[in-house]
Amino acid sequence: GLSLPAAVIELYRLTGRAQAGDIELFGTFDKGVIVDADGEVHRDDEHWVRIGLIGNDNLLINLITGEVMFADQYFWRYGENDASRIVAPDLLTYFDECMTGPRYREFVTDEELEEEDGWYRFLQDNNFA
Repeated sequence: GLSLPAAVIELYRLTGRAQAGDIELFGTFDKGVIVDADGEVHRDDEHWVRIGLIGNDNLLINLITGEVMFADQYFWRYGENDASRIVAPDLLTYFDECMTGPRYREFVTDEELEEEDGWYRFLQDNNFA
């Protein structure tokens, strides 16, 4: 069977779970299923596990490659294109660059930043973003 990459286990050993502004890593995981407007499974890949949220969207990790994916789970509801994409080669890179580094801004909407995002301000004040 598939198992979590060693780097994921180590990150969770150190942090338990982590939250940085609008990005949250879960303490438990489930299968990375994306459901469409009719409640049917749009994408159901055995090797993707949901490990967190970015706002209302899923954060998935590939158990084979270790890649981290931003999975736009509501694109179909608003008639938008699927914005799901690989955002990091592994979870530690994602944590370093996207949760606590310069790429955090990619995952937060302008509206959310206008609502006083204390984490983003912290990153800016300390020259991380």
